[in-house]
Amino acid sequence: MTIGDTIYLNPSSQLVRSGQAQDLSRTAEGVHTLAHEMNHVRQYQQSGVASVFKDAIWQAARYGQNGAYEYFTRDRSYRDETLEGQSQIVGDYARYKETGVLPVYAVDGKRQTIGAAALERWSSGSGAYGK
Repeated sequence: MTIGDTIYLNPSSQLVRSGQAQDLSRTAEGVHTLAHEMNHVRQYQQSGVASVFKDAIWQAARYGQNGAYEYFTRDRSYRDETLEGQSQIVGDYARYKETGVLPVYAVDGKRQTIGAAALERWSSGSGAYGK
């Protein structure tokens, strides 16, 4: 969770319990988490706390708590994606660029791997890795 420029990690998360939170760049999940949360810092810097809170509440109400993260179900540009969707794209893209691991999600009960070409397209406009 990020508020302003401060990233909070859940003390009960696997990253924290395993000690991996000391250096998030050491694992694929850590890279994803760091990039995702840093993207939220950027969103706060660009839009301000009140705007981000307002948008996050509206998007959670519209898509559900987890649905706001599911960019791959909406197939929108980065710019038009939800705040959580944008950050999920950046996290997935960073994990892919740093570790070669493509994201896998459950869609309608089936595992779906997001392809590299689709991830490249969705990340366009994010600023991540010069995109």
